[in-house]
Amino acid sequence: MRCGGCVLRSISACRERIFPVMPLTLRPGNGTDFAAILPMVHSSIDPLAAADRCYRLRPDADARLRRWLGPVMEDPRGTLLIAEVDGKIAGFLAATVERTIPIFLCEEYALVRLLWVEPDYRRHGVATALLDQAAGDYASMGLPQLRIRAPRTDAGDRTLEKARFRESTVTFVRDLGGSKSEGNGQKAEG
Repeated sequence: MRCGGCVLRSISACRERIFPVMPLTLRPGNGTDFAAILPMVHSSIDPLAAADRCYRLRPDADARLRRWLGPVMEDPRGTLLIAEVDGKIAGFLAATVERTIPIFLCEEYALVRLLWVEPDYRRHGVATALLDQAAGDYASMGLPQLRIRAPRTDAGDRTLEKARFRESTVTFVRDLGGSKSEGNGQKAEG
């Protein structure tokens, strides 16, 4: 196979030449990571807000996130994973355990709430490593599923497929207007 003027034996060798293997470290997040991941949280929400205006941030979103993230990190079943390359944060994942109504065989599941990989570290397996670590951690807790809600993009779909996710239900949204759904950009007609 030819790649950039040289002959390589496999596609994986070609990929490693273009996207060299990075020294990736995964670790649990802690309170000191908040300031570093905050800009990444904002970046991770931008595609959601583009897909659905309801995901636009409140003016006090940073303070609300800090209040939410603290208990997640203290909960033994809550997860904040940090991916580092050469000591620099390359991405993160935050997940919680959720319950369904008690009629289903799957009463509890883990839900990835936030996932972000900095652009310079994409296509190096960082997202897959974060998702695989979370899946392993939650499987060892006896949870049957790890779920994620994400906007549909080709790159996002490929990443989730590579991490062995399958498409399940689809969420449909009907904007209702009114004060409870402020931020959806729609006014209730009266």
